[in-house]
Amino acid sequence: MRHQSMDEQQLASATEYEGFLKNVPLFEALSDQEVSEVAANLVEEVFDVNSYIIREGEPGESMYVLKSGKATATKEGYDFEIDYQPGDFFGELALLTANPRGASIKTSADSEAVVLKVERKQFMLLVGKAS
Repeated sequence: MRHQSMDEQQLASATEYEGFLKNVPLFEALSDQEVSEVAANLVEEVFDVNSYIIREGEPGESMYVLKSGKATATKEGYDFEIDYQPGDFFGELALLTANPRGASIKTSADSEAVVLKVERKQFMLLVGKAS
């Protein structure tokens, strides 16, 4: 068995993330270099079955891209649900407006979810390049 160094693991993850991000609509307009920059700064998080990824009303310091699994958005006082599949993203509005989270996002009852987290600083760099 071969163990990778932390740098090798990070490079392998960043390369995997680059390929994934190129298929996410939010990142389609970015150059290969910009996608590489985003990929290098992603944090992968795993959420158990039926767990909150985002809670309505909390401050938003990051956005997420669903890498695997399923998630659903709900809003208190409203009778609706929005289902998320791999490649979908959420949480960006709180970063753009600095308002608290406008809805809750929860993993499905039958599978865990893996998300790629984009921190506010990285997101704002992207927005700055797009304008």
